[in-house]
Amino acid sequence: MDAQIRNQLTAEPGRLKKYIPDSYHGWIILDEIQLIPDLLNEVHRQIFAGKNKFILTGSSARSLRRKGVNLLGGRALTRTFHPLTAVELGEKFDIVKSLHYGHLPLAILGEEPTAYLQSFVMNYLTNEVKQEGLTRNMGHFQDFWKWPVFHRVMF
Repeated sequence: MDAQIRNQLTAEPGRLKKYIPDSYHGWIILDEIQLIPDLLNEVHRQIFAGKNKFILTGSSARSLRRKGVNLLGGRALTRTFHPLTAVELGEKFDIVKSLHYGHLPLAILGEEPTAYLQSFVMNYLTNEVKQEGLTRNMGHFQDFWKWPVFHRVMF
């Protein structure tokens, strides 16, 4: 999302309707909804009005729950996207690569699986563990990722 639009929607979530033409009655995708949790109230209003349908993606429902925001109870379905399967990969399936990198789409299909997985781990450590306070000693938890067995398997 454009930084200016994100700032405007953060300051005034009701502006969302400004970006949706009145004549439009279809699907609207909002990625990383946890970054602007107050948008959920506007989404709720639009769903209730029967105007549009929304696909909301995000990586931290836990942070939304903790903030006590509108989780669209009774008006939303939750879907979880799992890593790719061997069947989905078809001819691109490679058992050695699968065992080495796992099946996250960018790890198995991307150009730089090692760099992607290192970035993924650092983002996880920063966003999910540190910010959510899921461990008391971040140093010890980071040391876990440096264990030779884990490192050899993942990178």
